[in-house]
Amino acid sequence: MNPEIRASSLVSRPSLLIARPSLVAQAQVESTEAKRVADPIMQNFCYGQCYAAARWGMYFTSSTPLIYALFGNESAIGPVKMALMGAMMFILPIAGSFADRLPVRRTLIGSAWLRLIIYSVLAPLVWATLSSGLLVPKDSVNGGLYGAVIVLMVLDAISVGFSCVLDIDFGGTDLVAKEYSLLVDDTIRTSMNSSFEMAMSAGVIFVAPAIAFAAYGLNSAGEAASLNSNSLAAS
Repeated sequence: MNPEIRASSLVSRPSLLIARPSLVAQAQVESTEAKRVADPIMQNFCYGQCYAAARWGMYFTSSTPLIYALFGNESAIGPVKMALMGAMMFILPIAGSFADRLPVRRTLIGSAWLRLIIYSVLAPLVWATLSSGLLVPKDSVNGGLYGAVIVLMVLDAISVGFSCVLDIDFGGTDLVAKEYSLLVDDTIRTSMNSSFEMAMSAGVIFVAPAIAFAAYGLNSAGEAASLNSNSLAAS
């Protein structure tokens, strides 16, 4: 192709100049838009976000029973939730100011690992250690638990805050596109946001009730076993 003709075609189609740099050298590539939409980076980001959104249904349902199980009474639920929400109020603006400078993939993976460690390792370890009476007297367990759980809630707020600003509904699509030099438009944004919201709703509609029924079944089984053991001991 004549270089002058090719240059004029690029000027007349400026969208080619703001796509990936390689597209400028490949102006004759067909279906450019389809290739951008099908980019595996953006697809994997959407899949991961949808999974994380569906997972929120489990958190909504299980966080309150977890607090109750740790403290053994309902009076701790409010203060612990307030500690988490209060920390989020401070963390989110800070995380938002760094949003366009955060490495998306490493931030999301790091946030997921931090939450895994908090709820699968640190929370059970805190409960087991304090309940054993090795560090504090038995009558001071609740006080120690309050302090430890509030620290865990602050760590959780940091994790959630820095991952939330990268979510699809917070502008994560554009941040991924910026980091990996992808071109997105309103059609792509709308499609990804719709998928994200459907996954979030599915988590609340299907996952949350499943977790609730499972917790109820386990609690009923535990109470039945306790009654049987008490009746056997009485006999």
